[in-house]
Amino acid sequence: MKLYWILLISLAMLRPITVPANDLAWVSIGEPVRALDSGFFGFNLEWIPFQLSAVDPQGRVSAELIERLRVFEGAYYRYPGGTVSNKFDWRKSIGAVEFREGQISPWGSRIRNVFGLSEYFEFVRAVRGRPWYVLSLHGGADCIGDRAADAECVSSVARSTRNLMQWVLLNQIEGRPQPASAAGCSLGASCPVMYWELGNETDHGKSPLSKEAYVVISRAVAGEVKEVFPQASMVPHMATSPWGAIRSKTYRSYNVFVIDETDQYASDYAYHIYYDGISTRRASALVGDELAAMLRRSDDSIWVTEHGKWPDRDPYKHSFSVKDGPTNHEAALSNADFLLKLSRLPHVRGAMAHALAGKGPWPMFFHDEKGALRTTAVFDALSVLRKSMVGTVLSTKGEVPEKMEVQAYMSSDESKLFVVVVNRLDGVQTLTVQLNQGLQGRFLFSSVCNFMDGDGDCVGESKSALGWPNSVRQVGNGIESLQPARSIRVIEFVVKS
Repeated sequence: MKLYWILLISLAMLRPITVPANDLAWVSIGEPVRALDSGFFGFNLEWIPFQLSAVDPQGRVSAELIERLRVFEGAYYRYPGGTVSNKFDWRKSIGAVEFREGQISPWGSRIRNVFGLSEYFEFVRAVRGRPWYVLSLHGGADCIGDRAADAECVSSVARSTRNLMQWVLLNQIEGRPQPASAAGCSLGASCPVMYWELGNETDHGKSPLSKEAYVVISRAVAGEVKEVFPQASMVPHMATSPWGAIRSKTYRSYNVFVIDETDQYASDYAYHIYYDGISTRRASALVGDELAAMLRRSDDSIWVTEHGKWPDRDPYKHSFSVKDGPTNHEAALSNADFLLKLSRLPHVRGAMAHALAGKGPWPMFFHDEKGALRTTAVFDALSVLRKSMVGTVLSTKGEVPEKMEVQAYMSSDESKLFVVVVNRLDGVQTLTVQLNQGLQGRFLFSSVCNFMDGDGDCVGESKSALGWPNSVRQVGNGIESLQPARSIRVIEFVVKS
């Protein structure tokens, strides 16, 4: 419980408190809180929709998409995805494409795996990302529910994992070493998988695993990985978010049991959260205070391996279109709001947006009527954040409206300071930004840009004759900024010359 109270008090000190909308809001930027590297960003890569929308029959990924993803250098790409990973047969994803047998999808159809393991690793190198693999805990057709923990089933899945590790060892570790300064993998270089996630949401669905069965299977699978890759990080899966009253009753007991029983081989844990059905504030509290209280060690970490705004209408029962501009912009604001909150939590290592492609919430790209690649508002917003957030999270305290989120970051080379503001209000909001005494002596206001509905990037504001944007003015030891309605604003300061 000591860790819980330390985190609870520290988080309360970091969060700006809320004030009524349209009153003067203010924040004070202070000392470093935590480092935030490029791996904080990532994507859930569901192989089936990705293959159908971005891969040619030879397994080659769209060159234009690869180029656009390079802004996320160092990001993690979670393969073979979420639901599709639970019965993924890796043996059907290797070898010559034309000879691969069809994979059984979660919906019962058979699909040939064109975007298989080799293609995936090549893609990760091409985008300068990092690999993240979700291991199947499925031992065979008869290994359903808690029967999956029977000795024969466990032996089957362990054997399959052992063979996969041997394939990875022979096929993906060779190559020149990565430079120490490299954020992600690169073509022609070794690209080892450092994180192996143990199943995906196995506690729910048609044949859920009990916490006891999950631990038995995951322990056997983790043992096979560690036998070949002793330095690999094993990532057990926490209970699926407690969105319903019935699930919430078992949520804590499931997580505590899994953490206790996997303690010998795991220090990282996976968690999924979707929001705006529940607020981003409640979502970040679930990942923050509540999960932090369950961790056993101060260096235990949480990875949010799926997150996103859940549409107002269930995308699996109703038509879901990424071309719906206003809806997409709201999703972009939700994602940005959540990530700013998440970046303050010292035990959260990263967050993977759901999903890189697909019909569910929230795809990052689509093709228009002429077949041209178009990125969604969510992807564009994440790109803006990636350019501003990596480096050091700075203490950001003050008073802001409930529908506004403000967080400051310093670049890795300490040459720039960014104040990122997400304004979900329907009106303009005045915000005063004050730098503490140490930062005042080092940084000067430089520029401001806005990401608004329909923008593909953060658009800079033209400056007045005095050299300042019309929406920003100097006030005492800080600046006063007019935050546009329903926008993401990045206020940039640079080191004094």
